[in-house]
Amino acid sequence: MIRDILHRLEDRFPTHVMLWPVPVQARARPKKIAAAVAGFNALAAPPDLLIIARGGGSIEDLWGV
Repeated sequence: MIRDILHRLEDRFPTHVMLWPVPVQARARPKKIAAAVAGFNALAAPPDLLIIARGGGSIEDLWGV
């Protein structure tokens, strides 16, 4: 999925892309995702756009149990 997003951005909106990998499984995921968003917002020049995406895996992986 990340390759698809990067490819489309490169084709349509060539720009600098920053990645902040975050685990999307387990109970700690909401706090880690929120911390990543806060981290981007704390940058000297925060991005104009955040894409929060997840690809692949089963729905059970997202339950965080």
